[in-house]
Formats: sequence, structure tokens, C-alpha cells
Amino acid sequence: MKSIELQMLQTLYEQDFCAWVEQTAELLQSHQWDTLDLEHLIEEVVDLGKSQQHALQSAFRLCIPYLT
Repeated sequence: MKSIELQMLQTLYEQDFCAWVEQTAELLQSHQWDTLDLEHLIEEVVDLGKSQQHALQSAFRLCIPYLT
């Protein structure tokens, strides 16, 4: 059974992403691991990694013509 805090955080993710990020950061900083919305947190970390990888690949593509 999910805690009420976790259910509220998951609802916040759907309704107000910025508020969810702020709340999640506060929970991480205060080491409240049991309250974290891990499902969405993992999804966001994976997406961030993909985004960073894409940005790096794009930067390399722009630099390569100048190196040859």
C-alpha cells in the first residue's frame, strides 16, 4: 500500500512538474527515501541522461568539420 505522501507526490508530478521537482529535491536533501516517487524520479534521471548524450553528440557533429 502506498503512503499518502507518495500518492500526493505522484499526483503532483502529473499536475505541477516544477513543484514535484522542488519537493523531490527537498526529500532527497533531507534523506526521506521512503517518501520519494521513485518511479518518476528514475524516469526523469534516465531521460536526463539521454538528453545530455544527445546534446554531446550534437556538439561533436558541429565540431567534426572544423577538425578535418
